[in-house]
Amino acid sequence: MSFENELIAKYGVANSVDLMKALGVDYQDGSYWWGGKLFVDFTDALRAADAGFGGVPKVDMLFTTTPTVAGREIEKAIGMVSADCAYGMNVFRDMFAGLRDLVGGRSQSVEKVLKDAKKTVQAEMAQQALDLGANAIVGVDFDFNELDGGGKNGMLLVSGTGTAVKLTD
Repeated sequence: MSFENELIAKYGVANSVDLMKALGVDYQDGSYWWGGKLFVDFTDALRAADAGFGGVPKVDMLFTTTPTVAGREIEKAIGMVSADCAYGMNVFRDMFAGLRDLVGGRSQSVEKVLKDAKKTVQAEMAQQALDLGANAIVGVDFDFNELDGGGKNGMLLVSGTGTAVKLTD
């Protein structure tokens, strides 16, 4: 029995949607949220909600790739923030991505991994900036690299950097 089905039985609900409601897990923009924290995997969100912990804190933070924010003045440049996230590409996802390489088109599964990794990096950068007293991150840059040197069964590394700043109100 899958972990999800175990929880459905444990909480006496009919399906996954009811389970999410019972545990307070929200789905938004391709990610799962519980307790103000981000989860890119449904099962991870369920595990955390069932146990009462985990995830990446959800923090509201202004991100911009430019060195300034239009219409706002930077009161203080606080310092650099950065985060890295390494994601493994699973075999089945890679198989379908390889098929897409042959026939052309977009690989939604690989795009989802990229999106999830970028969200995780952004959430970690935002938490760092908040801890420093910032209310924005300027000059944001993301880098995407494959860790195993060119094979399709490797890991994807997403790195983000930026400057935490305090904007005037």
